[in-house]
Amino acid sequence: MRDYLMDDNMDLAVEDGDFLRGEAGDRNELAHLVTAPGEWKEYPELGADLGRRINDETGGNLYRSVSESMGRDGFRVKAVEISENKLRVDAEDQDA
Repeated sequence: MRDYLMDDNMDLAVEDGDFLRGEAGDRNELAHLVTAPGEWKEYPELGADLGRRINDETGGNLYRSVSESMGRDGFRVKAVEISENKLRVDAEDQDA
């Protein structure tokens, strides 16, 4: 399936007045991480709300939030970890 592509600002990518389509790749995963539930019109349950979760003192909800959001879109999340101020998500697209 071809997705609508996003630019570096996470806006829809446009070229010559047309929306660009192609393989979203890492952009799709990034969109899951930075958006919050309710920001996707057609899929309001998507979004891990990383900006809020990363500062959550309990920290236990990060894996669940990422796993649930990406799982609803066909990904299987194997691991989510933060080390040296970097987030690593090990996930595979079940639809690929």
